[in-house]
Amino acid sequence: MTTAAVVLNGNGITEISSAREASEALLPLVQNFPHAGQLASLLFAFGVIGTGLLAIPIFAAASSYAISEMLG
Repeated sequence: MTTAAVVLNGNGITEISSAREASEALLPLVQNFPHAGQLASLLFAFGVIGTGLLAIPIFAAASSYAISEMLG
């Protein structure tokens, strides 16, 4: 998170309001690599998918706890 903040703020990107802007905001981080646009999109996709996969067990645990509390 600190690396993203330093890279984005250093390149003047201070407001992101959509997923597309977030993906494009990663371009300064990888601009020296070949195929930087594809790499930035892939990096963003892995982050979004990883976050979604991390949320699955959390939602399952929270909903099972809520159901068990509701049923006594």
